[in-house]
Amino acid sequence: MRGGSRHVLSRHCDCYRRQEYVEFNQDGCAPGWVVFCEDMAARECIVFSPVLQMVQFNAAVTEARLLKVKLSDAEMLRIYGLFKQVTVGDVDIDRSRIVDDTGKAKWDAWEKEKGKSEEDAIKDYIKLVEELKEKYGS
Repeated sequence: MRGGSRHVLSRHCDCYRRQEYVEFNQDGCAPGWVVFCEDMAARECIVFSPVLQMVQFNAAVTEARLLKVKLSDAEMLRIYGLFKQVTVGDVDIDRSRIVDDTGKAKWDAWEKEKGKSEEDAIKDYIKLVEELKEKYGS
């Protein structure tokens, strides 16, 4: 990585991490905080800058669309709920205005994610897509 950096040790999950502020990362993305765990295998401990996280989210959206199998309704609804939580935030539509069963199921899936931060919803979405890729192959 290029650019100036500052290191801070802090507690995160069950391991220590090093926070590094980078002016440029290897992909040339915008500046931000990159967090590295001592155990790099612990993927959930790795937290990227908001810009990098959104790049990863967009890549996961593409990967989900390219899965070669038809997902179950439950899997599709989970993906939908997380996607809406990331892109819109908490559900902002009154359920009583929805007349079809599919729309109500989508609303319910989105409502289950209510209160979840954008960062957590992105992490959950990426993790779900990775699990689906492992389950069905990419």
